Amino acid sequence: MKPKGEPLQALLTPAQAAEILNMSVKTIRRRIDAGKLPAIHDEGLVRIDQTDLRQYIADRRRTRP
Repeated sequence: MKPKGEPLQALLTPAQAAEILNMSVKTIRRRIDAGKLPAIHDEGLVRIDQTDLRQYIADRRRTRP
């Protein structure tokens, strides 16, 4: 839960996350189903928190030796 006073960020649809990552929606849904990308499920709707998407990107960032 976010501390009081900190505004909520908009949640992303799988299509929006796919556009940001330059992936297909199908790939995003597979990553969610595999537990690799956290998502919020609510009565058939799937949404991705922007913070979780940023963490997903950071976890996959590699530096070259």
